[in-house]
Amino acid sequence: MKMRFPVDALHLLPMVTMLAASSGIRGVAASLPNIIIVQPDDLPFYKEWGSPPKNPIEPGDNQAVNLPLDILGEPLAPTLEMIREGGLQMMQAYASSPQCGTSRFSTMTGRVASRADSAIAFALATNLRNTKVQISTVKLGGEDCSSYNLAQAFSSHGYRTAMTGKWHLSKTEANETYEEHVAMVEECGFDYADAVYMENLFENAGIDTLHNLEWVTETAIKFMQNNYEGANSTRDDDPFFLYLNPTVPHGLVLESLESNCTSGTPAGDLDKEPKVAGMTVDADTGERVGCRKYRKSVIDRVGNNDEDTLGLVWVDDMIKSVMLELERSGKLNNTIIIFQEDHGTEAKSTLFEGGLRIPQFIYYPDYFDTETPDKKYYGPVSTIDIAPTLFEIAGITEDMDYHYATDGMSWASIVKEEDEDIVTDYIDNRCLVFEHISDRAILCGKCGKFISGSTTPTQAEKYGLVSNINMTNMTGAPQRFLFDLCNGTDEYVTDGISLEETTSSDFMVGKTLNSVKSCWIEKTQPSVEQDYETQCSTSRSFNACTDGIPGGVWVPQTHSSLSEYAIEFEKQETEDFNATIEGTPVVSGSIDHIWYPIDMVTNATCASVRAVELKYIELVLDNSFPNHKGLTVEIKQTLSDGTVYFGSLSIQGADGDVMTYSAPEGFATHFGDGDTLQIWQLIPKLPPQAPFLNPNTLFVEFGFDFVCEPDSTEMWLLNDNNETSMTIGGNPLVNIERVDVCDDRLTVTASGIPNYLTTITQELMDDLDSTPLVAVDFVNNSTSVSVGDVVPFAADIGYDTRSCEYGYWPPGPSCPEDQAKVITFPLAATGEAEPKCLIPRGKQGLFINGVDIYNWWDARTYASGVWHTIAPVIEKYGTDICHGHAGQGQYHHHSLSPCLEDLLGDDGSAHSPAVGLIADGHKIYGTYQGTNSLKAKSCWVLRNYSDPNDPLGCGGTGERSCLLINELNYTEGTQNASYWGPSPVNGTFRFSGLDWPADPGVYFEDFYYDPECTAQGGEYLDQHNGHSHGSLGYHYHATDTFPYLPGPLSFYGPVDTSAGWRC
Repeated sequence: MKMRFPVDALHLLPMVTMLAASSGIRGVAASLPNIIIVQPDDLPFYKEWGSPPKNPIEPGDNQAVNLPLDILGEPLAPTLEMIREGGLQMMQAYASSPQCGTSRFSTMTGRVASRADSAIAFALATNLRNTKVQISTVKLGGEDCSSYNLAQAFSSHGYRTAMTGKWHLSKTEANETYEEHVAMVEECGFDYADAVYMENLFENAGIDTLHNLEWVTETAIKFMQNNYEGANSTRDDDPFFLYLNPTVPHGLVLESLESNCTSGTPAGDLDKEPKVAGMTVDADTGERVGCRKYRKSVIDRVGNNDEDTLGLVWVDDMIKSVMLELERSGKLNNTIIIFQEDHGTEAKSTLFEGGLRIPQFIYYPDYFDTETPDKKYYGPVSTIDIAPTLFEIAGITEDMDYHYATDGMSWASIVKEEDEDIVTDYIDNRCLVFEHISDRAILCGKCGKFISGSTTPTQAEKYGLVSNINMTNMTGAPQRFLFDLCNGTDEYVTDGISLEETTSSDFMVGKTLNSVKSCWIEKTQPSVEQDYETQCSTSRSFNACTDGIPGGVWVPQTHSSLSEYAIEFEKQETEDFNATIEGTPVVSGSIDHIWYPIDMVTNATCASVRAVELKYIELVLDNSFPNHKGLTVEIKQTLSDGTVYFGSLSIQGADGDVMTYSAPEGFATHFGDGDTLQIWQLIPKLPPQAPFLNPNTLFVEFGFDFVCEPDSTEMWLLNDNNETSMTIGGNPLVNIERVDVCDDRLTVTASGIPNYLTTITQELMDDLDSTPLVAVDFVNNSTSVSVGDVVPFAADIGYDTRSCEYGYWPPGPSCPEDQAKVITFPLAATGEAEPKCLIPRGKQGLFINGVDIYNWWDARTYASGVWHTIAPVIEKYGTDICHGHAGQGQYHHHSLSPCLEDLLGDDGSAHSPAVGLIADGHKIYGTYQGTNSLKAKSCWVLRNYSDPNDPLGCGGTGERSCLLINELNYTEGTQNASYWGPSPVNGTFRFSGLDWPADPGVYFEDFYYDPECTAQGGEYLDQHNGHSHGSLGYHYHATDTFPYLPGPLSFYGPVDTSAGWRC
């Protein structure tokens, strides 16, 4: 059961209306945010916080417990629930390592723990090939302490920095003083540290200590109030970074709560009890409660002696007190609070899910709309992602001296991404690595996880992770486990190293993930310079245009008795574009499989080539397999739409024979951009016990023919002179690079970067300088251009862009990037589709200059998805002077750009030219229907909420209290809305930190389609915003009013989803 509770019970924010379960993302905060990372010690993973961290799914529920409730059925941790429900919840978050210190290293640095200077030094001193990732070897020392951590980076960026609570990142010696320990912490970039626990309770310089969260909390609040003695204690207006680490519930919680607040600290006995509002001081009256009375209240609220629950309530009170101080100081909205566990508890110190999965919540009102409950991100994230994410949000960019390379990836942009395909691609192509001692695990995408290491059967069974599998054959050998986290059962997919009983596809998955693991090991070896550039993922590709056709050399990678092979590509020019792999392997011992995880054809977009056709596959054996009885070849084809084909052929022949066969039955023979062909494995058929010795040479050759012809139409803005952008990174080609006809499809290649030139008029100047956010959007409170200036696309006009290095965009959007995209359309549009293909959120076509056409929705909703906001309205001040912006690097328009109209000279003297092509193959034209500036007119009509006689206006109440039953048939009437929208008369909605008038036309639900309007003919359009006349046939129009572009609900014609379009 999902429970709700009033926020004002926490003395924080007034009770708010429950809003939409959409992304709820705001723009970047107007000033640098404060940052607080809260990381308790050994807190359980409660079921209400997401899918239990276990795989297989069975047995039972032994790895997650319910969130404790009070006697009234309300959560005993209301502050944490408020943070979770009012912020962003990561639904598949991981610690990069399953122990306290190693995990905290990754949080503080953004790097995997095997990168630690201390771990590398230990490995080199003891002649280890790989670093050992364990608490004793992983410390924040050397350059990790002096340069490469969050505190050092934020201190250099103008932040005040502090740490309090559990540290566990310094090597300590007996008899060191508390002051020496504080100095160790402060040396790593902190202006202030106190209430410091260097280790666990029994390991603090030989002193038996107890938990004292009141002391830790008081230290945090003193720092926040700038009431401390430290290097930067006078910089009251500067943002702050606080690393706040509760020591509970890791042991002795009840004993600590039954003690007083002054004894048993690492600093000795305190002079006086800590004074903390919400704990030892009443938050409402300011009267002293006292330590013993407060601590007894914790025990009484729990009602039993469960240490985990006692610790949970104590931590919740701590966070409440911190948030009270943020609210009192007016800093709550501009503070990022990251709450996470340091590691899993059920299978701690293993690489199973129960040792790595953690809860992680991010609360940041200026970035995430706290009025929108239950915002969730379902992609895997890791503690190594925190540093690059905070760098992006706070504007610590690569050109700054104190920016440093990390192993993580920022999720700041992807959690805001509107295009589901982009999010899916991001998740599917991401691989995470996990480390413990010498063991390593790999997770690629959401599902495929591979563990390789020394975990024993006893350990696995102890944590309820193994059932009905034979592990006796693995005794003494490295253990291997392959999981499908998305479809787990009570059994593993594989039973260790043998892999003999697995299916072919399982073998491929396991081998692929194992190669990613090998990649991580190679880039983190202690004996070489640390590699932060190589991306370890499941795909390797090449571009035939720039890299030539790949040749390669065999590179043996030995792991135990199994030799594995990867291909290192080298440029190899050939006139006929045949793809050839050749080389000489060197093998010792025996081998069952030779495996090639290589992409044979992908992104082949050079010259006039837009697709290739597979003609033959040829293998030449030259004494490669002595005593062999033949060879099995398994190949895999993956098309850009996700379709996968497997083919297998057994070949008989003598050494030196040339064997050729055509593409396997069922294979699609045409390969275009994004399609891949892979040799998955070559399996020699050997006699029993026959060794695989001294092979000489193996040749594998794929022969291709090329198809596709250049398109002869003239609607596209082709880049015939190789013009490049002088501002966008990498200087990509602008507009359309080429258009080709491939069978029955049209393929368009473009960077997505236009070459707009905008002349600044007085009207445009006035618009820029009159924006409600002018004081915060522009560096100098106004634009830097003047009337008459000609502004190229992406040139600096004075915006304080923040998330992008150009001054062309208001704060918030990401920088446009070269998309190097090849978009496919049907060669000829067909008639009206039945049933209709609904227009998806995001991309629905391509403008003639290569810019993406997005639909009307900005992905925000009001009131649990009831009221959907319209992008051209709500994002009026969030786009550039050409009415565009970028999401995850993809520049796009939600309406026709005035810059494109100017470029085409579309002035109303004639019917507008075509401005783009839509997914169903129909063209979209500009706003003019004919001569004399006659404009095409949308037949989507505004409802009248104020007229009591309007049957669609909710009875003239002047409120958004009802919805149309069917927007396409208004005669069906209205129904009561489950949630009222903001009043169209005097209501507001919150966006970019300001309240905006909720005038009619802000939401899709404000409109209905009027077929009588369409029946007038001429310039009046249909429900899809299109019509048919003359030689143009059916076509869409851009309009000045909603829905602005095709839609709003469906396409006119059928859409080919195999071409990558969604429906």
